[in-house]
Amino acid sequence: MENGAKVPMAKSLPTDSARSARISVIGSGIRAAQCALTLAEMGIDVALITPSPSLDLDTVNHPATPSHELMHVWPMLLRAASHPRVKLYTNSHVKAITGKPGNISLKILKEPRFVKEELCTGCGKCEEECSVEVQQKFNGHKISHRAIHSPVLGAKSIPSAYYIDKTGISPCRANCPLGINVHGYVALLSKGKVDEALALIDEIAPMPGILGRLCTHPCENNCKRAEVDNSVFIQALHRYAADHAPGGVKYQRKALAGSRKEKIAIIGSGPAGLTAGWELARRGYTPTIFESHAVVGGMLATGVPRFRLPREVREREVEAIKALGVDIKTGVTVGRDVTYADLVERGYRSFFLAIGAQKNKKLGIPGEDLEGVADCISLLFALNLKVGANVGSNVVVIGGGNSAVDSARAAKRHSKGAVRLLYRRTIEEMPAIKEDVADAINEGVVIDYLTAPLEILGDGTRVTGVRCQRMQLGEIGADGRRQVSPEVDSEFVIEADHVVIAVGQEPNTPNLNIKGLAIGDDSVVTVDPLTLETNLRGVFAGGDCVTGSNTVVDAMAAGLRAAESIDRYIKGDDLKKGRTLAAPVPVEVNIEERKASPYKRAPMPSLPFSKRKGNYEETNLGLADPTAVREAGRCINCALCCECLECDRVCELRPFSTRIPAKHWTLNLKV
Repeated sequence: MENGAKVPMAKSLPTDSARSARISVIGSGIRAAQCALTLAEMGIDVALITPSPSLDLDTVNHPATPSHELMHVWPMLLRAASHPRVKLYTNSHVKAITGKPGNISLKILKEPRFVKEELCTGCGKCEEECSVEVQQKFNGHKISHRAIHSPVLGAKSIPSAYYIDKTGISPCRANCPLGINVHGYVALLSKGKVDEALALIDEIAPMPGILGRLCTHPCENNCKRAEVDNSVFIQALHRYAADHAPGGVKYQRKALAGSRKEKIAIIGSGPAGLTAGWELARRGYTPTIFESHAVVGGMLATGVPRFRLPREVREREVEAIKALGVDIKTGVTVGRDVTYADLVERGYRSFFLAIGAQKNKKLGIPGEDLEGVADCISLLFALNLKVGANVGSNVVVIGGGNSAVDSARAAKRHSKGAVRLLYRRTIEEMPAIKEDVADAINEGVVIDYLTAPLEILGDGTRVTGVRCQRMQLGEIGADGRRQVSPEVDSEFVIEADHVVIAVGQEPNTPNLNIKGLAIGDDSVVTVDPLTLETNLRGVFAGGDCVTGSNTVVDAMAAGLRAAESIDRYIKGDDLKKGRTLAAPVPVEVNIEERKASPYKRAPMPSLPFSKRKGNYEETNLGLADPTAVREAGRCINCALCCECLECDRVCELRPFSTRIPAKHWTLNLKV
């Protein structure tokens, strides 16, 4: 049987028991109602099946007809629906007809209304608060209404309860590793509801100000607005909610603080560790995070320059997590100051390894040990924490990732000479965030593409330059990227007194000194991909120490998954039941049926390039109030209802259930 459900996030319920009637009338308007009424008055039991939410005019064929012109049909509709021999099935579709005369079966799919008919009074408060204005083109007509609205005949409709137009999950939300309701908070911001938008974000993930600055915004890659002009500036709106909500961050608990007494140890206070601690605290635990540095945040504190993430933002969001009941101990290195065995003896029931990847990889070429050669982790650490890093007059940074670009931009702010970035492929293959690459170029960093280092040159003690060669792209390799090969007779030398190596990082897992812990290639911890459990029972790992260098949002997603697993482990529940790594299936959207606002994507206000030399202050300044509201209004509301739950908030009867699944049943006809 064809599924046909419009709500992909909800599974169909089991088939209902078969129901019986003599005749079924299938239709959506007055013709079907009149036919059913006539048959019923002849003494025949009738099943009236309509795909519409209510029995009214055939709104599929006449969507633009004014409701006041339809009022004359209401008495007949009422008689049909209330006749004792008529059973009305709204929102129902016939998917198959089987059997023989005298024993015919109709396979029916009843789609949810998302509002309980028996509770709704039709007062309209929900529609007034709805964040989504649906503007669709249908059969050549334009329809405009809220995502929750009354039927065509309003109180005269049968049933008259409001209903919600919801087609599934928006592509932006489906592509978010954290599952944040992107569509919901963007819709709220379009109505100026900043506190409500931040609250919706905070239901799923912490650190909105950090995410709003550092997230690689995969949501924007799926934004259907891009088929009109450009995607909605979702990352900037996320930051706007974090920076401008009058009420600030207010995390909601899932259980009373301290209601769970089991001790949990989290090793590392980077994005994965902080997120896991946040979620466990919301579930009633009081987890302890052990951080080897004196500052909290992992790479957020030591590896991300201030011009991308101000210290005040990080500290504000760390304090909000601590306020939930997360205990953070700094200056404690697990494996040296305290061991895994020590913590087990102290009564810790479960562990989450979130140590990141802070060990810099080497190039494997001559000259790496010369004075003046540094790794990007050390450079960024020194510059961020102001511990006396010296930057040369001619700096060469080797690499193409975010750390390489951050290092080049940081060095440019301190260097009096040239800063060059060497990358062996082209900008299309460069893994760094494209916006940051553009900023680096505008700030004066010279990028040499298709260039690979062969040797770091020196005078016997200190670096003097880099011997390089030109590269050329070849066929696509097994890793999905085009392979590179050297051009013949293309060697050349770049003068340099400071070389920064930024070709990737790996975790320092051996230093954990956890006996028996399974460690794979590049020192990453081996885990079950779904539960993140290691080969040691009760020990979980996630973030860069499992994946290698990765994004902040992916590390946070690992923290959430680990917290779920740890909670299940402590409670003795199945770690895998009901969980999946499969991404939600987004709703399909026909752009031609939607009306898009005329505004173009808002640019990010930024510090002038002329003022960035020697200035470590944040370069992206964030959207202003009117711009943010206008930008949020560019959303075309792919899934119609955005599940912001503003309707539920204002309704005193709470008749809403936005995740009611579609329902299959069988109707038997004895004709």
